[in-house]
Amino acid sequence: MNHMANMMREHIPQETQIHYVITNGGKAPNVVPEFAEVYYYVRHPDKTVVAAVFDRIAKAAEGAALGTETKMEFEVIGGTHDLLFNKTLANNM
Repeated sequence: MNHMANMMREHIPQETQIHYVITNGGKAPNVVPEFAEVYYYVRHPDKTVVAAVFDRIAKAAEGAALGTETKMEFEVIGGTHDLLFNKTLANNM
């Protein structure tokens, strides 16, 4: 899944950034773990691009799960949106 997400970097808008950390990768090297977990976040100035790229990452995870006959679940735990400028406050400052 992470390999697919890294390959995706060449096929997304240039301003987009994909970051991840493997938060649970198993207990021993060269052993397929019973449970694994990775934390992703996507950054871009336009929230619609963020949503589209995140959906593609979720599809990559689904594809990896199908290919390994495992299951995949994800949870959105946070996010931010475009800046909303406050002209009144800016003018008063």
